[in-house]
Amino acid sequence: MAELELKSIKDRLKNKQKIRLLFPYSENAEVKKLGARFDTESKFWYYPSLDGKVPEELEKYQAKFIDVDYDDKEFLKPLLPSMKFDKITQSWMCNNEDYIKFGTFMG
Repeated sequence: MAELELKSIKDRLKNKQKIRLLFPYSENAEVKKLGARFDTESKFWYYPSLDGKVPEELEKYQAKFIDVDYDDKEFLKPLLPSMKFDKITQSWMCNNEDYIKFGTFMG
């Protein structure tokens, strides 16, 4: 029984992910209470997930990549407060809440 349980845990760990989060600093304490962690090396907030999902309360903060022309970034930043440039992927991203807004005026 313990061997089967250990295998199940190992299988689940194979799918572990750091799901990036973008949120206002003022909500830092609440987001931490919901399980968010800070990656000090890469300098980003994330939720440690075993199944690729975040708790419902964190869904609005889940980072999404957006296709933004460099010249448009200054116009979009005031409309999408969470918009941030990801140095690792060299892409713009915003949280899910702003992603929905982005889709409505870019779609």
